[in-house]
Amino acid sequence: FNNVIVNFSEVLDKSIDDIVVSKRFTKTIDPLSFTEKIDSNLVDNRDSGVSDEVWKELQLAKIAAKEEKKNEEERQANEKKSNYYQIRPVQEEQDNLLNKLLREFQEEREEEKRQQMLQELEKKREEERKRREAEDIRIKEEQKKAKDVENAIRKICLCPAGYS
Repeated sequence: FNNVIVNFSEVLDKSIDDIVVSKRFTKTIDPLSFTEKIDSNLVDNRDSGVSDEVWKELQLAKIAAKEEKKNEEERQANEKKSNYYQIRPVQEEQDNLLNKLLREFQEEREEEKRQQMLQELEKKREEERKRREAEDIRIKEEQKKAKDVENAIRKICLCPAGYS
């Protein structure tokens, strides 16, 4: 009675506390480890005519199914946790790369803005230089006109030297 293979191929599907035990469910279990659980935790609500042996086997199958489900949930949780720790460095690397690319993009945008501001400043300087040149030309033309008028007045009016 060390390990028993519980085979329900002869037993019809039976609902035990809303758990259906398959007719073909075969599981190797250690009945000694579950006997105490069966005796202490389960209420005997079997149909009349079900022998103690079949009842115990059904209870063992129920406990084995719960244990198997619990083990599967633990395995999935561990797998998920393992995947998280495997994915996490990749995610961190992707985040770091994304942040680096974002910084580079921002630096490029800032450089483009600086270049644009420098171009605008250079354009304003060029416009100011042209305006000053035009102003200088206008002033020189006015001075020339004034000198021409002064010379014309001197020719017309013969005033003594030094009096204009």
